[in-house]
Amino acid sequence: MLHQVRTICNVSSSSKFSNWILETGATDHIRHTLSEFQFYRKINPVLVKLLDGTQISTHFAGTVLFSEFFFLNDALYTPNFSFNLISVSKLVNSLNSQLIFSKSACLVNARYSDII
Repeated sequence: MLHQVRTICNVSSSSKFSNWILETGATDHIRHTLSEFQFYRKINPVLVKLLDGTQISTHFAGTVLFSEFFFLNDALYTPNFSFNLISVSKLVNSLNSQLIFSKSACLVNARYSDII
């Protein structure tokens, strides 16, 4: 089995990512605009704890699609936020990927296997 890596996203070069924050402490992806979800569904309410300690409830989650290979599943719709969060741990786990940071870019590399 050969493990290969391919770059699926260079965050610094894409305007789609200009209003997203890569957050290492977030447990979930958060999107504040429902119209930018590819698909969404009503969920049982989820409490989201804000940095100031307050909690807000969200009732929708869905998929945010950046490309065929780069997407966020189960992103929470939270209109009370003024920004969008990508949970680094959730992203790395769901896409079986790694993030590589440099001075001017963030690369998302997907891992996949081919049987030889």
